[in-house]
Amino acid sequence: MLFLAETVLVYLDPDEVRSLVLRLRDRFPGSELVIDAWRPYEVWVGNRYLTSARSSFAGLLRWGVWEAGRSSDEA
Repeated sequence: MLFLAETVLVYLDPDEVRSLVLRLRDRFPGSELVIDAWRPYEVWVGNRYLTSARSSFAGLLRWGVWEAGRSSDEA
């Protein structure tokens, strides 16, 4: 089984993402998860835009990926 999460997980708290990934792993052994990941700088720039007057979107990006296996909340 293949799970796709395009620009969805960055809006969740890192603990929520970990919980979701672990539940998918346990419930669907052998499945794959494909995500698009943002670097911490892109999260910062994105949040500056999202909070500007030019944007009507209320969500904020919550985390980014430094490198495979290490997210910005672990820096």
